[in-house]
Amino acid sequence: VATLSPSSLTFTTTAGITSAAQTLQLANTGNGVLNITGISIGGTGASAFTQTNTCGTSLVAGANCAISITFASASAGSFAATLSVSSNATGTAPTEALSGTATAPPSFTIGASPASQTVTAGGTATYVLSLTPQGGPFANAITLTATGLPSGAVATFTPASVTPGAAVASSTLTIQVPGVVGSLRPMDGSATMPVFALLGCVLLAAKRRLRSLGG
Repeated sequence: VATLSPSSLTFTTTAGITSAAQTLQLANTGNGVLNITGISIGGTGASAFTQTNTCGTSLVAGANCAISITFASASAGSFAATLSVSSNATGTAPTEALSGTATAPPSFTIGASPASQTVTAGGTATYVLSLTPQGGPFANAITLTATGLPSGAVATFTPASVTPGAAVASSTLTIQVPGVVGSLRPMDGSATMPVFALLGCVLLAAKRRLRSLGG
């Protein structure tokens, strides 16, 4: 007779990250040798679960072995599967219910203060950027870059990389305007591009960084 314990396993992780392994025991509670012909995972969510084991091809009476299972999904959602052991045991083959939930990875929003500035030729514009974590602590470094600046303008971020964690992270953006009159306009999308495009590109660059770190 073969038994599995516990009777079910439940996993929770962030999408794109493999969960910690959980272990169940396969025991031979009969009087003879248990010949194991296969340990497999089936069901609609089977691809999200992976197993390794120390069972080999047989267990003597009274012996047991460990089956280690991990859960991972590239996308958020709930998954269910069943682990089954094929053997020469009498009666119904032992099975294990597996369930896993993958939550969306944390993200962040970006804002700037002030929303707009007008700068004369040769002047500078300074903004304080606030990066606020969403959906949990954001533990990855965010690298800030700028594109779409007026011709000749130079942008400097201090610091150039921030890690919000569970709190708002800040960086100061300084834009040096060349010796030509330039207007840095509001971010409401109603005006032409300098500030709106700049902060949009900052956000896109940061999101690309997030995807590369998250796998």
